[in-house]
Amino acid sequence: MGNMHQIFGQSRGEGDQARSREYGKMYGYYSGSSPVLMVTDAHLVKQLLVKDFGQLVNRQKPKVHHPVWDQNLFNAEDEQWRHVRTITSPAFTSGKLRAMHGLMERSINKLTTFLDGVTSSSSGSKEGILKDVKEVAAGFTIDVIASTSFATETNCNEEVRAGKKSPFVHYGQKFFWVNPARALAIIFSPEWVLNLLNVKSFLDPTALQWFIDLSKEMVSKRVSSGQKRADLVQLLLDAKVEEAELKKVDYEQLTADADVKGKGFEKKSL
Repeated sequence: MGNMHQIFGQSRGEGDQARSREYGKMYGYYSGSSPVLMVTDAHLVKQLLVKDFGQLVNRQKPKVHHPVWDQNLFNAEDEQWRHVRTITSPAFTSGKLRAMHGLMERSINKLTTFLDGVTSSSSGSKEGILKDVKEVAAGFTIDVIASTSFATETNCNEEVRAGKKSPFVHYGQKFFWVNPARALAIIFSPEWVLNLLNVKSFLDPTALQWFIDLSKEMVSKRVSSGQKRADLVQLLLDAKVEEAELKKVDYEQLTADADVKGKGFEKKSL
């Protein structure tokens, strides 16, 4: 029981670091019934991910499957991975990403204003205390993702403080939170049980579906209106941009591409 608390009481990174200190830079363990080899040696990681990557494209095979989430760069395999990689690579050059700096700066300004408001509050009052730095950082992340990936302006930390969350902030927070019961079921249950229970992802299913629907709506509106915006969706559309190809994937491919780069996230402000 102590080991279980140790595992689930830590973040993934903290757990990996603790085991690396205890067992060395390369060790094995079981994730449920699946054997896993963990490599933390920087030189060997570079060898695996750069020089030998052509032979090691596929990652750990998930036990749960979602028709959209399976297509992102972390889950796609073999030729499907190469196809998605070919689409996304031209969108992420330094020059194209630099065009999104203005959108990010607006989110930084919102965070600065929020922190100024907290620190300038009267001493000793509840408003003058920053209770959860992680929550504030997550709020900033949601603002950046909303702006750069979903063409939506949010002010997550101010909305949370005011108790009035937009749908984007509401589902963005749910997207970041993993239900422990669902995680345990995925780790320890066989695949046929997960199929029977209709468990398709670690992510909250309502939040995931909301963002899938939002992404489809955004792509459809961009294509039909011809509107341009310096955000992630536009970069992916510019990389993909043939009508025949767009109809072929029925927006699912573009949704997966956008999700993996801008994970996490008032729907109608497109």
